[in-house]
Amino acid sequence: MLERPDSLNDTIVACATPPGEGAIAVVRLAGPRAREVAQALSPGRAAVRSHQLVYTHLEDGAGNLLDDGMVVEMHAPHSYTGDDVVELHLHGSRAVVQSVIEACMRRGARLARPGEYTLRAFLNGRMDLTRAEAVADLIAARTDTQRLVAANHLRGELSQALTSLSERLEGVLADWRAAVDFPEQLPDADWRESHLKVIGECNCKIQSMLSNSRAQLRSGLKVVLCGATNVGKSTLLNAWVGETRVLVDGSPGTTRDPVEVELFDGPIRWSICDTAGIRKNASGLEARGIALALERIRRADLAVWLVGGGDSVWPSGELTGLAKVAVGAKADVTSPEERRRVENEAGLRGLGFLGWVSARSGEGIKETRAAITARLSPAIPEGVPVLVRQRHIEALAHAGQAIAQVELAARQGAPLDLMAVDLEEACRAVGRVLGRDVDQSVLDRIFSEFCLGK
Repeated sequence: MLERPDSLNDTIVACATPPGEGAIAVVRLAGPRAREVAQALSPGRAAVRSHQLVYTHLEDGAGNLLDDGMVVEMHAPHSYTGDDVVELHLHGSRAVVQSVIEACMRRGARLARPGEYTLRAFLNGRMDLTRAEAVADLIAARTDTQRLVAANHLRGELSQALTSLSERLEGVLADWRAAVDFPEQLPDADWRESHLKVIGECNCKIQSMLSNSRAQLRSGLKVVLCGATNVGKSTLLNAWVGETRVLVDGSPGTTRDPVEVELFDGPIRWSICDTAGIRKNASGLEARGIALALERIRRADLAVWLVGGGDSVWPSGELTGLAKVAVGAKADVTSPEERRRVENEAGLRGLGFLGWVSARSGEGIKETRAAITARLSPAIPEGVPVLVRQRHIEALAHAGQAIAQVELAARQGAPLDLMAVDLEEACRAVGRVLGRDVDQSVLDRIFSEFCLGK
């Protein structure tokens, strides 16, 4: 069982809004002395009710004005963290924010660590670990799909599904333990079959969630643009991005280091990587660039082969099968006959043909980018929580494996006490996703991803 750290008794302070200049900045205090520290900064302020926003003057303790702002107290346990929380709404100046934080620290608060407010919410029972992780995912969301999945998790979609699974599995486990300890009090003759049915239903739900997992929604998808030298890869990347991100030259072998640019199209986040042109007999720095290109292609979610209409070069050797789609380059100087030949060749080689592009005329630039987006866009299933964190996927996969062992043992007529061992392991795995009996190192890793002040 995770122990509550002594640091929960500290009063912490941090800026809860992004650094920089703005109309408003919010400094957040949390902990047993939060209201005392805030009152010391505004000594003339009368006591206020919880969740009441009031105007006040903030002073540094020597009577010097720090800022005029608004203050709201949220009394424990009815706050985000479950502690006393006070928010100071200030003018969005770096100097103002820093002076107020320093004044709070002089009165006994310490600077909060990244994610410490949400960590306290978890440790104080205000939310389970799936909802805490959803807070970080929602803050980091860059696409509508990321936002939707994170918001659903924060609302409790995943938590409720896993809690239901956990309760059903733990109910069976409790009956089995009782049957082992008191065999003379076994229930009716069909109890074993009914319990195995419950376990099977739970495993079906676990496998459904695993099959609908979308870890790439968090990490983003990797698209690699590859092809022969001087076919126009760098030019196409610049056109897709809408600005010059890669220098272009007529000499072959200009691009050596992979250049990656992140893009956001509708529901997905993806990056396009320009790579060195593939050709034989390269040497020196160019050969090393080609080796890097091959490595990126092998790791890509989608490799796009760019092919010219004249002396067409196609993937061969170890590249065969790695590139899944092709795009025709230099459409403005490619005849209709050459286009048909290239498209037919792509089909014969098993490459999906996305269309033709010309950076000079603009032909196909938007259409081919949209075609890649459509190919990458994940279908989000309805009615099934979407797993996007690798931690969740690995834990539920482990739970499914443990349940499979239970079902195998049942078919082999194993004794109940041995079956209970695997069922207990499945219960622990589901519980870990929710934050039960989770190691401190896991919490440290999760909350280190949070921004300061959240």
